[in-house]
Formats: sequence, structure tokens, C-alpha cells
Amino acid sequence: MKKLFLAIPLLIISLSLSGCSSEVQFDEGQIVAWAGESTYSDSGDFYSRSGLYAGGDVICRYSADSGLTVPLCNKPDCTHDIKTSPGCNALANHPKGICSAKGKLYFLEQDGEIDNLNLICADINGGNRRKIASVEHGALSVLFERIIYKDGRIFYTSWDMLDAELSDETHDTIMLDKYIATVRSIDVTSGEIKVIARKQDYEARISNFTVFGDTLVYFYSWYTAPSSGENGQRTEEEAAETYRYGVYEVNLKTGEEKCLTEGYDRMALANPCFDYFSYDRLIFYSTDTDNLYRYNKDEGTFTPFAKCANINIWYMSDDRSALFLENEEDEFFCRYDFETEEITKIPREGFELIWLNGTVTGEKAWFGYTDENGESFVGYMSREDLMKGKYDNFTVAHNSNEKTGG
Repeated sequence: MKKLFLAIPLLIISLSLSGCSSEVQFDEGQIVAWAGESTYSDSGDFYSRSGLYAGGDVICRYSADSGLTVPLCNKPDCTHDIKTSPGCNALANHPKGICSAKGKLYFLEQDGEIDNLNLICADINGGNRRKIASVEHGALSVLFERIIYKDGRIFYTSWDMLDAELSDETHDTIMLDKYIATVRSIDVTSGEIKVIARKQDYEARISNFTVFGDTLVYFYSWYTAPSSGENGQRTEEEAAETYRYGVYEVNLKTGEEKCLTEGYDRMALANPCFDYFSYDRLIFYSTDTDNLYRYNKDEGTFTPFAKCANINIWYMSDDRSALFLENEEDEFFCRYDFETEEITKIPREGFELIWLNGTVTGEKAWFGYTDENGESFVGYMSREDLMKGKYDNFTVAHNSNEKTGG
């Protein structure tokens, strides 16, 4: 495996383009897009090749079966470039959360003329597009971490820094002192938009969340006071004193909400979102103690079982196991089995990705990285190999730097 220097957030852009094929379609019970940029499954991923012009991003699909990347366009002789083929089926304006479900393609897209965020439905080849719903001023929000398709609804997080209504009245940009963090859902059939969770505070942010049955579980962070420094900067002491976070649960039928981490000022949800959900698979983490905790829903208690060097870069899990690093200098990763609760040491030698922060989709583990030449890529390895400390069989899926419309 070639030397991989730096793991990065999974920025998803195309490496090569060829004709459309039937391999692009895949349906999952729960489809998760990290940071809105990429949607993974064992069969491949959806992503966009970034454009230099508005409306010029190209929606693509990488197939793990064929090893090919294709734009979602079936037009012959199309260049998939907004300047030479403006009618290309694969073109979109900053698409997010691209996924297929029930034979259709769905994605969120910035409106080309106003600042609304539209939910688009199309045929799997990108044609026959229609707007299902439009979130007013939604394109002004910063999307964080998650866009999920689940049971006929798109769920997504937003981080609103602007006072959209006041900006409309004054025709000026009005920044909020306290940001508004939300989780919204959009029904892909009716277009109904719901605000499921809403928090407002200093730098409020909802990021990690999962949906199962009639329940939403989400991670929320905020500061208890505004920053005292210029340009929103905080000293380490100020940040440590005012930073808070916790995990909340919302009943999607009644709207009833409760805090699962009541009494803990800083307790985070460590898990990525996986399709098979149960409370006894939830792992929590505290930066105050560096402990990983198992959660007992009936008692509402947290039991520590191991340390983690840094939850943001040295932890990943699925519904079967968690893999993490206890101390930066350790020569072994720790693999925690959810069923047996046993911890097994896995050698780090040969793991040349600097950070352990990938996504497990089932039988594949996906990573983003930068090579020695500064080129950013997305690739994957076998989930089983990763959990056994076998890192040689790593497949490069596509380049993350290419632009369209040059």
C-alpha cells in the first residue's frame, strides 16, 4: 500500500468519467452522507465532481464492483461540463446528500437564483428532475456532518449564522449573536418539511445523529458565553470553561425530547450512524476523562470500559465492533466486541493512514487521505481486514481534487 500521509474529511470529487450504466443504483435501509459530500455503501458511493461555475458540479457514482466512476447522465457525446454541455443530466448546483432509493435519485441542491435549498428527485440517470420541496433561505445554512435518507424521509442538520428574516427587511447581512442549530426532515413523497430539533446558543451546532423507528438521537454542542477575543477567538481557558455538549433523544411522533446525558456537562455520542441501531451499541465519550462509556438505557447510566486518545481521529465503529487507540504512542489499536465486551489488541504496523476516522458501511471501511504529492483521494479496505490488522489491500476509489469547468 502506498504511503498515505494525512486523513481528511471525505471530500468527494470524480477521477474519471465514462458512460452511464445500470450499476449506479443501490438501495439501503439507512443511507448516510457524511458532511453532505458523499454517500457510501458496500457497492460504492455517490458524490459530486466540484465545478468552477454555479450549477457546474457533476453528480457521479463510483462502483466498487467495476472500479469505474460514471456521471449520472445518459446523453450521448455529453461532455458533462456546464460550458459545453449545459443540458447534461449530471449537472447540479452544489448537490448534497446524493442517494438512490426505490429506483430514484435524491439530493439537496442550492437554488440557482435565490438562497433556498431544494430537494430534487430524478431518474437514476439524472433525467426527469423535479423539485419536491424548498427550504426558504436553506442555502444560507452551513450543513454539518449528516444527511440521512430513512424510511421515505431526508433528514439533515443545519447551522444558521444569519438572521434571514431581518436580512430580507434591511437588505443587509445580519449575523446572529446566537446561532440556530436544527435537524429537519423532508418527506420525499409529499414534500412536507418538519423542524424536528431546534437549539439556539453561542455557536450552537447539531452534528452526529441517527434515526431509528420513531426516534431521533442527536449530539448537540454550544458555548455558554460569547467569545471575548477578536474574530470569535477563544483562549484555551475560556473554551474549557464555557464549552458544553450532550446527547438528546426526540420522539418523532410526539415531538417529546429528553437529554440522555442529563447531569453530564460534556458527554458526546461517539458512534458513526449505522443501519442496525440499538441503545446497547451506543458509545459515549468525555473529553474531560478521555473515557469511552457503554450506556444503560433502563438505568440512564454510563459505564467506562476504556480510554481513547482522541475521539475525533482515533475512533471508528459499526454495530459489531469499535476500533480505537488508547494512547498516541501505543503500537496497538484496541478492538472492542459489543457482544462479548472483550478488548483485543490489533497491531498498528502497516496502517499508514495517519488517522483512524473512516466509515464502516457493512463489509467495507472507507477513508479519505492525502498522498505524498498532496493529492487527496477516497478509498476503502475490507472491514474484516481492518479489524484484524491487515492493511495491505487498500483500493483507491477516486481523486478528491479534480475540478470541472476549467
